[in-house]
Amino acid sequence: MNLMFVKSAPVHYSSFLRAFYSSSFYHFLVFVSALIPKIFNISSVLTVVGVVLLIVLGMFKKKEKLKENFSPKSINAVITVHNEEDAVAAVVDSCLKAHFDDVYLILDACTDNTLNVAKTRPVKIIQVNERSKSKALNVALPLIIKRASTESFYVFFDAGNYIEENFLKKALPFIKSYPIIQFRTRNANHRSIISRMFLIMNAFYFKIQNALNMLNFSAMLCGFGWGAYGWVLNEYPYRCKSLVDDFEYTLKVGYNVKYIDAVDI
Repeated sequence: MNLMFVKSAPVHYSSFLRAFYSSSFYHFLVFVSALIPKIFNISSVLTVVGVVLLIVLGMFKKKEKLKENFSPKSINAVITVHNEEDAVAAVVDSCLKAHFDDVYLILDACTDNTLNVAKTRPVKIIQVNERSKSKALNVALPLIIKRASTESFYVFFDAGNYIEENFLKKALPFIKSYPIIQFRTRNANHRSIISRMFLIMNAFYFKIQNALNMLNFSAMLCGFGWGAYGWVLNEYPYRCKSLVDDFEYTLKVGYNVKYIDAVDI
């Protein structure tokens, strides 16, 4: 049996490159690589223009007649804290003075004196060990809704919040009108440069929130100062995993979030 060994012809890389450079595929790649920066520049400009237009639109307040669609069985405060022994009393006391039907305090992996401070107040305490606000809410919310009612309305606060005594009086007409609400949030500390910068940014942000509602889009949840009915939270369970859980839940919930500029926290 005779074996024949065929010597392959040498590859001329220069010829291959010349053919590649003259091909339509190469010209397509060049076109795409030149177009990508322009696309990003165009999208950036459109984004800035869009934001500016939303801010301008948000300056005009649309008068909307409230329609009573719901009757809450109760209105409850839900506060999530982690090692807030110095702040928890103030937020809890302000909720009690505002006459919430019940105040639920979620203690997440607290190792300081928060629990003992909480026990001195007439609040309902739920202890979890999640070391994350979103995960703590994931665990505690179903328990709270089961203990209270799906027909109740729940307003979410952080340890640093302060709720005015007339909050519920101002908020009630809106609570009876919308299934999920974001109230206006404010920064009580205006002394530092950083907090003042946030104050200016929030002013623009609130205009965008107004504009989104005027266009019949959903506003965005802000982490605290928002509320929803138990049946909304049952239909669209919280179950958020990201650090921006408020934005994640905004995208998840099937109802438009109504931003209320007239009631602040």
